[in-house]
Order: sequence, then C-alpha cells, then structure tokens
Amino acid sequence: MQPIYRTQLDHNNVDRYVDAEKLIRSITGINKDLDTANEILVHRDLRQRKEIRQAYKQRYGKDLLVSLGSELNGDYEFLVKNLFLDPIQILAHDIHRELKKPGRNSAELTAILCCCNNTELYLLKKAYAILLEAEDVKHVSHRSLESDIRKNTRGAYCQLLEELLKCERYEESPEELTAARVANDVYRVIDRTLVNKDIEDLHMVLNDPVDQPQTTPLATRYTNRKRVRIQACQKCARKGPKLNHRLLISILTRRSKTHIRVIWKTYIEKYGVTLVKEITDKFAEPFRTGINTTIMAQVDLRLLITCQLREATAGVGTKESVLNRIICLRLENDLSDLRRDYATYFGGDLVKHVKADTSLEYRKLLTLLLNTWTDSVRPR
Repeated sequence: MQPIYRTQLDHNNVDRYVDAEKLIRSITGINKDLDTANEILVHRDLRQRKEIRQAYKQRYGKDLLVSLGSELNGDYEFLVKNLFLDPIQILAHDIHRELKKPGRNSAELTAILCCCNNTELYLLKKAYAILLEAEDVKHVSHRSLESDIRKNTRGAYCQLLEELLKCERYEESPEELTAARVANDVYRVIDRTLVNKDIEDLHMVLNDPVDQPQTTPLATRYTNRKRVRIQACQKCARKGPKLNHRLLISILTRRSKTHIRVIWKTYIEKYGVTLVKEITDKFAEPFRTGINTTIMAQVDLRLLITCQLREATAGVGTKESVLNRIICLRLENDLSDLRRDYATYFGGDLVKHVKADTSLEYRKLLTLLLNTWTDSVRPR
C-alpha cells in the first residue's frame, strides 16, 4: 500500500473567489501574468483548486477549464488543466485523447491500463463513458472504453487490455494481508500449489514452441483446474517461434499482487532469469511491453513509475503527457519518494532533467511543482 502524505501548503484562510478572480485575470489578454497564475496553482492542493473552479462557475457561469483552454495552449495548458482534475479523470482524458489520434500508439494505453488495479479500472471505465457522452450524445450507447480498445488495438495486445478491463484480478482483503504479515507467511493468502503450477506453465510457454502440448489453469485459485490444449493466435506478429500468449494473459491478469510477487521471486530462484527478460526475448511489441508492464505494476509499482519518468525525460525531446500525468497523479502522494528513487537509480536530479528537456512557462510550472511539493510534504 502506498504511504499517505499531507502537505504544509494548505492555505485554509484563502478566499476561493479571490483566487478565481486572480487566476482568470492573470491568464487573460496579451500581457499575461503567468507567474501569478503559477503561484496560485502551486500553492493550492487539489481540493482547493476544485473549489476555485466551482467558485468561477458560480460567479461567471462558465467552466474555468474552458476559459483556460481559450487563453492557454500547448503543454502548459494540459498541465494547468490536469491540476484541476481528479486522478481518474486525468487517466480518462489521456486515454480518450490517445484513442482519437490517427494510427496506433500503444505506449500511453500500456502506461495507464496495465498499471491500474480493479477499482481504478472500474472507475476509469465510468469516467471514460462520461467523456464519450460529452463528445457524442447520440452514439454514446454504442461505445465504451472496451469497444474503443477493440477498435484501435489488435491481436495479443488487444486481448491483454480486454482481460485487464474485465477487472478479474484476485485481491486479498486487508485483514488477510495483515494476518500474513504478522505470521510472516505469505502462503496464508496464496496457494503454494498454484504458484508452482503457474511457474511451470510460464516457463513452458516461454521456452517451448506452441505446437508442443501445453496446459494452463485458466480458472481462479478456488476452482478446479483442467488440463486443456491451448490454440495459438495467428494474428499477432512475434519474434522467434509462435508462442502461446493466452497463458501469460490468463495468469498475469487474474492472479493477485501477492501471488505475482511470489511468482517473480521464485521464477528467478528456480531458473536464474526474470520473467521480463524471457518475455522480452520471445515476444514483439506492443504485447511485450504491455505484459511486462502488467507484471512490474504488481511487483514494484513505484520503481515502474520511476522508470517511466526517466523514459519521459531521456533521449531527444520529452514525453510531456507522461510527465504531466505522473507529476499530477503523485503530487500529493509520494512525489518526494519518486524524486529520491529517481536520483538513486539514475544518478541525476529529476528537476534538472526536466529543466533540460522543457522550456518557457511549461518548464517554470513543472519546476515549481517539483521543488515546492517535494520539499514540503512529510509522512504522517
């Protein structure tokens, strides 16, 4: 479970109507005062920013985000708007924007859908439906996140995302996890026999051609398992011999986080190689990154997010959508820890890397957010 943080930035005595007035004046016209806008945005938490948006609506009868959109542009506009949205709304907007682009860009879909838990995916589907309704009321009944995913993805990758969106991953209760932690026995909450069977099946599918007989427990840990022959998918392009991706999808989208972590550790101990390495050697994109991200989101989500931050700032250009999303999602949670982890793993300061790859007001606001919130948050 991620630690909960509180902020020292709360200004409990501020007037949301005054903030709304200052904010709209600072971003309106030719001579914009974006420093004032940044000061308000950075030194208010999400609850207070939402109150500012509500105050603006009450006073002017307009949505603040629409007014911001008419005055701002580019990456700065997207970052400012994200600061007024709930985390699930940010994810829904990013997916909606991505699926409207021509061509198929799986990176954003993977970074979002493969990292969410059951509850987040359920809420994400509802938030996406709201965006669809706002976009096209007449045809909204014929569309959903699932239908748009099927329309814009193919083969094994499409099957992976569809299985994730079913929200069928088993989740232990907090009481079960506490009991296992107190007893120092992880097998109080997972089935040792099923773990070993999963490891054997994963190793078989990653090291044998699909034309050899293979078996898999397609059911959950509480149902009878039957040995069945798996048919190979002929639609998705892969490196090397044709491999059975359905087994990987079945196990890695249904087993609990605790179960996947034990599989990860035991697989390394038994075979001397990680699942990610074997999958990388056998499968092609976008399924390869999709299934590997699904694994690492269960094994170590914060490390995965740290690596996503590095990918967003490394190389030529910056992946602004990734940078915006992660910073806004983690701002009031564990951004300080992410910054420390970033320095530990990659030997550099996140703020310096962001400065080097961004420009103008966008860089200024990102830098203020990182410096202010990572310096000001403390664990409870």
